Amino acid sequence: MIPLLFAAALQSEIVLQTNVIEKISCGAGCHYKIEQLTNMVEIGYGWRKIKVKVTPYIWKNANVLEQRAPYPDSPIGSGGSAIWSYSNCKTNIFTTRRREYFAPPPSPPEEKWERNSSAFTSSGKPNFYSKNGSIFQRWRAMCPETEAAKQGTQDMREWWDRVINMLKDGEEDSKKD
Repeated sequence: MIPLLFAAALQSEIVLQTNVIEKISCGAGCHYKIEQLTNMVEIGYGWRKIKVKVTPYIWKNANVLEQRAPYPDSPIGSGGSAIWSYSNCKTNIFTTRRREYFAPPPSPPEEKWERNSSAFTSSGKPNFYSKNGSIFQRWRAMCPETEAAKQGTQDMREWWDRVINMLKDGEEDSKKD
């Protein structure tokens, strides 16, 4: 009986990494490793939240990956920072905040780094570009069952197929020359 109780207690502490993408790009030679720290929780009006640890890394040279400071005034290699990720599966909004909210997060002040970002661009395509923080992928990890996530994933696959075909065509053209 005791092993069964221990297994049940241990299982409640396990946090699967199912609502995050493992890493996102932050520019040339830079990426953020993302680790899910809590299970996802519904907080109402289409909003969900998870706590994540975000650790920045940068290539120091061709063979060495160095952990960067989470904040400009932190020493290099001092670890990541814990933040809260919020996704609204109804309005396709994703945001990260330093504070935990138990209801929908308020709109952020304009002067702060926090932003409510749309998972889709104004043209209706997935907002998956690294300069924007890979918003669609982060939102989709928290709202995978939505029709918008499924359609956005298909749009991304088609975009990448076009890029791969363009590169193949360019490679074939350069072989001809």
